[in-house]
Amino acid sequence: MLFDSIERNSKPGMKRKMLRKFLNEYYQGRDYYPAMRLILPALDKERNSYGMKQQMLAKCLVDALGVAKDSPDALKLVGWRDGGKKNGKNTGNFVLVAVEVLTRRQSETSFGLTLEDANHLLDRLAAAEKQENIMVMREMINKTSWKEMKWMLSIILKDLHLGLGEKAVFADFHPDAEHLYNMTMDLKGVCEKLHDRSKRLERQVGQSPAPNLWKGYLPLRSKRLERQDLTIGAVARPQLASRIPNVEQAWKKVRE
Repeated sequence: MLFDSIERNSKPGMKRKMLRKFLNEYYQGRDYYPAMRLILPALDKERNSYGMKQQMLAKCLVDALGVAKDSPDALKLVGWRDGGKKNGKNTGNFVLVAVEVLTRRQSETSFGLTLEDANHLLDRLAAAEKQENIMVMREMINKTSWKEMKWMLSIILKDLHLGLGEKAVFADFHPDAEHLYNMTMDLKGVCEKLHDRSKRLERQVGQSPAPNLWKGYLPLRSKRLERQDLTIGAVARPQLASRIPNVEQAWKKVRE
């Protein structure tokens, strides 16, 4: 799996090379969003919140696995923060503690889980009520290997620990991706608008590469993005500006 390969490699440059190869070979010309929402789960606003942090996820796993609540595995999951022999070196890392339990109940061999399958299961889990999420989790366990389940749990917790930040992922996806995301906070919109890495944002929307200094510069006009320009109560990233001493320096900054 891509995530396993990236995690194992300690060199940031190689991690990015693997990601770029994956995007080039498997998703060129296709919809990147199904992959990008798994790579950057914390930025995906289309899927509802799962409503589960580590402790609730531990209890859900216990019920989904069908183990007794006083069994060693159940106590290990619920007590994932506890030290001592019970959790050993993985104490405090819920996903790795869960993997210890799952390796005894799941195959190491993949059943052919696709991105579509993974996203469908995650969509259902996010939409499920309390009792339904146990059923979805049980189905997820039955359809994945323990290696795949490790990453599914990481995605649910919205932290993959790959050693690749969103800045690096955006840079390898498209040169304008980070800028567009910061303007819109819309990962799906970024994937739709920037599906061709060879085309820069200004050329895609018919804008001149050099904007008029005295006019508002917003080369992002589309029906989808207008809807999210300013929404009261919506999260937005701060656009911090530094003081510019003169017009010449301002023009230089605009062209960068």
